[in-house]
Amino acid sequence: MKDLIKNNWINGLGILFIFTAFLYFLKIAIDYGWFPPEVRAASGLMIGTSSLFVGFKLYRKNQKPFSEIVSGLGIAIIYATLAYVSFSETILWSHNAMLISTIALSAFSSYFAVKLNMRILYITSTVGALITPLVLKASDTQDLMLFIYLLVINISVLYISVIKKWHELKIISFVSSVLIYTTYYILFDPIQWGRPFFYISSFFLVYTISSVIESWKIEKNEIGLNQYLDLMNTINFVFWSNFILNQFDIPHTLPMIIVGIIFLSIGSLKYFLKDKKIELGNCSYLFFGIIVMAIGCSDSGLLLTNGINYVVNTAIWLILISTLFIFGKKTNKFPVILSAYGSFLILVIYWYSVAWNVEWLPVFGIKYIPFLNLGAFIWMGLAFLGFYFSKYETNHELTTSYIDKKTLSTLLATLSHLIVGGLLTIQIVNLWTAYEIRFIKLHLAVSICWIIYALTIYLWSNYANNKIFKYVGGAVLGITSLKIFIFDLSGSATFQKVIFLAIAGGLILLIGKVNRKQIIKK
Repeated sequence: MKDLIKNNWINGLGILFIFTAFLYFLKIAIDYGWFPPEVRAASGLMIGTSSLFVGFKLYRKNQKPFSEIVSGLGIAIIYATLAYVSFSETILWSHNAMLISTIALSAFSSYFAVKLNMRILYITSTVGALITPLVLKASDTQDLMLFIYLLVINISVLYISVIKKWHELKIISFVSSVLIYTTYYILFDPIQWGRPFFYISSFFLVYTISSVIESWKIEKNEIGLNQYLDLMNTINFVFWSNFILNQFDIPHTLPMIIVGIIFLSIGSLKYFLKDKKIELGNCSYLFFGIIVMAIGCSDSGLLLTNGINYVVNTAIWLILISTLFIFGKKTNKFPVILSAYGSFLILVIYWYSVAWNVEWLPVFGIKYIPFLNLGAFIWMGLAFLGFYFSKYETNHELTTSYIDKKTLSTLLATLSHLIVGGLLTIQIVNLWTAYEIRFIKLHLAVSICWIIYALTIYLWSNYANNKIFKYVGGAVLGITSLKIFIFDLSGSATFQKVIFLAIAGGLILLIGKVNRKQIIKK
């Protein structure tokens, strides 16, 4: 490629000036009304076809570099003519006609690029095609025509870039598309977000898909131009999406979450179906996906109120941590699994700090339903994941020098029990608050709940055959007893406290019976 540029850059620069002169002549003819529109279109096609014919005549005479430049100029002029009739408000050129003609011309130039290895021809025609919309500007009513024109050319260019490994085409296409999008966004100043967001999303997906296909074909996995362009493409998409959506008061984290989901999906497919190696090159999509999702999730609930933002943030992080764990499990990489456990601990601490600020929302006209509300679903999701982690640690065959499997399993199960305790407590508090229950005071109800919770931990101790949980249950029972005698029983004696103490005593006796069964069993 270096020799190609070195030997032909002067001729290429000259042709670029000639083509730009043609574009400006056509623009002047339009501005001053020279010749009927049909004459302009016919003239452009005749000039382009003639240049193409001359180029192929020179090619037969073995004047290859110059002949490809002349032929590429001819194709570029035809592209410019198609753009003119498509963007014109006087020529009734339909969307279908635009699509068919542009696809046909792209297929024509792609054929010669592949079959005859005409690299210079294809680069010349591509540069000309992408310069055209910057000179012959479409009107704000022809933005769909412009989108079709650019999309067809970009797909064709990216296809040739992948097939022939002509990487400069992808760079030319990307830089030109960003410049065109920026120019037209400023020019049109859209009053609705739908179309500009759709256009930038389409370009992002086209470049991402081409990059995936190209990386799939490459045997050697390493960080290079492909990953660099992926990063530039992502930055461009996120910037424009945020800029557009912020103008219309739409959540700006949406594009980042979209990017994160796409990258995580691509990375997972690429790993499990092709590479199956933990390397920065082949895991770059997973890496970028996790980073982008983490950034997007951190602000995903900014426009939500009543604590629902905490629910959204925690739910997304639950999905991310689960994905990280599954990845570590499938790849048999314990450090990855351990990082999932560490992230889970941080998430539990975060949820414990904000869960009390999550307000309940009525469901089907019912003010509050215990365990059937958004906050409860998060508590239960955390508990389920924690118990699953604990069970996995007791069964998997991976070993580590960091920590004993049984100890790690116990710690995860203990953390899960604390989550269950939080779930029970907040459901009781919300239930009493929502319906203003008076037959038993809230602090007494919470104590009863904690004693029942201690009972479940003792039962779990029997199930898991692990005395550590007996100590955890004993700690909960001891703390609850102190709460009862120091706070709950303060004040005057009431019949309500008599019933409360009788129920609490019965439950504690039941715990003692469960504990004796465990001792006898041993």
